[in-house]
Amino acid sequence: MALVTLAPLPQPVKALPWPFSNNRLTVGLLSFLVLILWRVWTVSHFSVVIGAMELVLLVPCVAWTAWRITQRALANDWSVNGFELYVLLLLILPFGSAVGARHAFGQPVIWGIIAFKDYYLLLGVLAIGHWLRMGWVSLHQVEQALVIVAWACLAYFYFATLFINPAPYQDTPLAGANEVKGGGVYYRFNMGAMYFGAIYYTARAFMRSRWADLLPAMLFAAYIVVFRLDRTSMAVTAIGMAGVALWNAPFQRIMKVALAALLPAAVAVMLLFTFAPQKVEQYKHMFLDAMDTVMGNSGDGTETSIRTVESAIAERQVAKHPWIGNGRISKSWNEEGYDKYFGFFYPADIGALGLVFIYGYPGALLLYLLFPVAFVYVLRTKERRGDVFLSTLRFLLLALFLDSLSNGQLTQNTAQPLLVMALLHFYQRRPAIAGVSRPSVPAVRAISANTTRTSGAAG
Repeated sequence: MALVTLAPLPQPVKALPWPFSNNRLTVGLLSFLVLILWRVWTVSHFSVVIGAMELVLLVPCVAWTAWRITQRALANDWSVNGFELYVLLLLILPFGSAVGARHAFGQPVIWGIIAFKDYYLLLGVLAIGHWLRMGWVSLHQVEQALVIVAWACLAYFYFATLFINPAPYQDTPLAGANEVKGGGVYYRFNMGAMYFGAIYYTARAFMRSRWADLLPAMLFAAYIVVFRLDRTSMAVTAIGMAGVALWNAPFQRIMKVALAALLPAAVAVMLLFTFAPQKVEQYKHMFLDAMDTVMGNSGDGTETSIRTVESAIAERQVAKHPWIGNGRISKSWNEEGYDKYFGFFYPADIGALGLVFIYGYPGALLLYLLFPVAFVYVLRTKERRGDVFLSTLRFLLLALFLDSLSNGQLTQNTAQPLLVMALLHFYQRRPAIAGVSRPSVPAVRAISANTTRTSGAAG
């Protein structure tokens, strides 16, 4: 009989499948997936290339989903968690809208389903969630990928705005002009990754006292304020940045930064009023026009007039098809799209109302259910206040929700908030694995020491 009970031998660690065994390849793959799934370059000078990439990516996404369903069926495993159940409901949503387009426009149902091909890119979010659960990718690698995409957007948007004249693209999805916004032509790039960059670097600055990170945070925010000229984007960026700082940083640290920034901010405002009074007047006019719209007063801006007309079209069509919506029109079936029936109409221009136009009230409610469910995941991780990536995701979710109310965030870019939801779901299910986004060396050593003591006790 042995006097000492030997500790069990450690189980061999399984080798990660390719390409997940290589960190750089993994981060590169995730960066490419986020760039395409988030559709941040769909409206860009590369629209044709990105559109082709979306179609190419859709094939493996559908094939992977079919393989996973077959795999589970063969294993007689039909258990699904709440997140998977929600995504399954989202997958059947376009079928009802395709029937709605058949009733509203006479479009064959098959073309109505094909019109949602970009919508089904959300299957890629399921793949990333699966890789996280399998341990093939880490939260830190996803964080790196999102940072890379944010910087790629920042570099491209600034370069295009400063060196490529947007005038040739006026009155296209890529660029437009508006009297309320100064009358000049500006690019209509998607701001999802820019929200992430502004909020992420603000979180790093205040949570880790890395004040140099305020510079990139300001670079992301400055593009939105100075060049994008979208009032909703400005507001949600400000709310996200302020929220992540106020929620996570001690009051003394916030006051210290506020006092340090007070003098430079006052000087900047004085310079702006002195040397660019027309810019001040432009922003004043923009936000007064927005207030008039909110209060129901008639604005004099071109954009306000267009959105009023589009809202009237949507309300009329929603009254006719409130339950399954009016669906989408495939350009392959009808090259003119909605313009053939309404003259000028883009559901993405009118936010939540545009969503009801496409999916009907039940479908729109199902899509908006994403935010309260994700908020439940936020509540389940509320005690973990030291994780920069987690804090960024919380306020990015808030920014995307607010943006969706007046812009086409859920209409065209469903995978953006869905990926945030998937990451929050992983955080609340696996808190021990999720940990902090970048653990310190002392923390790692403490964990190792604790593991050693536990093994010794077992022995």
